[in-house]
Amino acid sequence: LFRSKQWYQRRVAITAGGRMTDGLFNVIVKREPKLINPCQNHKGGTVVFSVHEPSSTIITKINWFRIVDDVPHALTNSKKYAITDRHRQLTVNGVTKHDIGMYQAVLTTHEGETKDEYFAIRQEDVEPPMRIIEATEYWTVTLSFQYSLVPGDKIRSISWKHLSKGGTTIETSKGKYKKYSITKDRKSLTITKLKPKLDSGCYIAIVDLGDYTLRALFKINIKPIPPIKAKVHESKVKWGQNVIFSFEAPKTVEISKIEWSYRKGSHVKPVLADGKKKKVPTATLR
Repeated sequence: LFRSKQWYQRRVAITAGGRMTDGLFNVIVKREPKLINPCQNHKGGTVVFSVHEPSSTIITKINWFRIVDDVPHALTNSKKYAITDRHRQLTVNGVTKHDIGMYQAVLTTHEGETKDEYFAIRQEDVEPPMRIIEATEYWTVTLSFQYSLVPGDKIRSISWKHLSKGGTTIETSKGKYKKYSITKDRKSLTITKLKPKLDSGCYIAIVDLGDYTLRALFKINIKPIPPIKAKVHESKVKWGQNVIFSFEAPKTVEISKIEWSYRKGSHVKPVLADGKKKKVPTATLR
């Protein structure tokens, strides 16, 4: 899961060069446009750090660093790191778990003094990898996720959407046969009797916490069952003898209707029972 929020403001205490530094940081986590349909091109989110110049001080230079093993490494403008707004803003694109850690902005004043500001990308700021489920037609699958909250978080809602179907919201199906079932805590979605055209694609679970959201991504790949060739059963009987035809449907096939017919060459005639066409409420068999 990852968090999506317009602004974070927190104070962090970290060790820098053997001293404790208390820095105020602001983080803007922008929604990644590709997330609308991550089936096609799944990328990490975007994190933006901004520094605030003190009104009483003139800042002449701002340098950005990433701290790795307590050692600052200078950052330059690139596709990964975009430095804009007169160096007051650092954008980290395509954020992954490898970007988790501390970042530093060094502000130099017109008097030659330096001021450090520290920023962080946390685990919850990182978009998780998409979970891919390989399934076969008519299988049943369950999508589930876990999340952790911080003090003060209050869940407004938890929703499930099928992104490959235009972001359609999924709810528990009504009636005895349930295509979709969502647990009471809404952490799990079960989809029964999978069909490639209907159920393949991307799904997202969204936990709405008001100021930000937690999200989990899934992709279901469904392998269709190849068509079954009909078997010809021969029965040898004498004239006037009764004959019974029966069959057992494969367990992997969903039967919606059964029809019996008599074939002779190209001529097909429906089988009648007591002068009436027999109706059985249960794929067409010929």
